[in-house]
Amino acid sequence: MPVLDSGARMWDWVTFLWNLKSRGVDTNELFLYASIVVDTIWRARNDKSVGTQVWSPPLEDWVKINCDVKVGGDTICAVAIARDHNESALWVAVKRLHFFDPLAGEAAACLLAMETAVSLHHPFVLVESDSEIVIKNLKGDDSIWGIENYVRHCKLLSTFMTNCNFSCIARSCNYAAHNVAKWAFANNVTGMVEISTIPINIFCNDYEV
Repeated sequence: MPVLDSGARMWDWVTFLWNLKSRGVDTNELFLYASIVVDTIWRARNDKSVGTQVWSPPLEDWVKINCDVKVGGDTICAVAIARDHNESALWVAVKRLHFFDPLAGEAAACLLAMETAVSLHHPFVLVESDSEIVIKNLKGDDSIWGIENYVRHCKLLSTFMTNCNFSCIARSCNYAAHNVAKWAFANNVTGMVEISTIPINIFCNDYEV
C-alpha cells in the first residue's frame, strides 16, 4: 500500500480487516497473520536495499527518519530528520552528546529518532542511517557491546509503534542529515528545531553543503 492511482491507503486496509469481525471472522488471529506478512515483506525489502544508493520517500502513512552525527572536539551533534511520502520535512531533532565515540554517536542518533517518533505518536516508521554496523545491530544481525544499550532502547521503543524498520543507506545519499548535523553543530542548536530556521539548501540528499 498504497495501490498507485487507487487512492487506497494503509488505514483503509486495516479498517477492511477490522470490519470482518462483523462477519464472524476471528480478527485477533487475522491481525496477527497480517502483521507477520507485512513484517516479512518489509524485512525482505530492507535486506535487499542495504546500502541503497538512492534516497527515496517512504510509503504513504509512513515516516522516514534519516540520522547522522557531526563529531567535533569532545562532543557529538546527533541529528534526526523526519520526512513524509511527499518528501516534506516534518521535524528535525538535534541532541548534543558529551563524548566523542562516532559509533556510539550514530547509535544515539537512531535512538533520538526513535524517542522523537514515539513522542509524536508516529505508527509507521523507517529509520535510516549510513552506519551499517548500527543498522545490523538494530536488525539483530550483529551485536556490539559498546552500543548495546542504545540498541536495546531502540527495540523497546519500536514496540510502541504499529510497524518500525531499520535500513542502511549509502553515505552519499544521506547528505540531508549530514548537512543539518554540520549546521546544528556550527550554530550550537539543540532540541526540536523549527524547520523554517534551517537553510533550505542544506536539505539536499546527494551532495555536501
